[in-house]
Amino acid sequence: MSPRRVLLVALLVAVAGCTGDGPSGGVGDDTTTTTAAATTAPTTGETIEPHTAHGTSHTSRHLTVQAWHDAENVTVTLAPEGDTEQFAVRAGEERSFTRSIHERGHGVHVVVERDGEVVYEASVLAYQYHRVTVRENETSVTKAVT
Repeated sequence: MSPRRVLLVALLVAVAGCTGDGPSGGVGDDTTTTTAAATTAPTTGETIEPHTAHGTSHTSRHLTVQAWHDAENVTVTLAPEGDTEQFAVRAGEERSFTRSIHERGHGVHVVVERDGEVVYEASVLAYQYHRVTVRENETSVTKAVT
């Protein structure tokens, strides 16, 4: 190995040890780690502020459904197994269901239908964003995880 490469490896090893990424003690050493409890920031008024809980992040948007101009009879059902609410999405319209999902506390089961046929079904979690675009003969879904 060239002297330059040896120096680079030695530098990386030294930096890893200084930052705590490398081993810090001998065989049998006990280590103690402490973790702070996750906190949540309350939301107020019309704003929805991101928060963290149990190691997950929270996204400010959860579900958007767009009915393309040629898609008729598009419906979105939130929580079909209880506390059900159904919404119509007219052709050419785009609707956000983030507020309704927030009000239910996340983990909401969602069913999107076109002419009575299920075209998308999922549970929307706190850290997920689903964008569903419904066309006359096809449906596309974009998901983002934060």
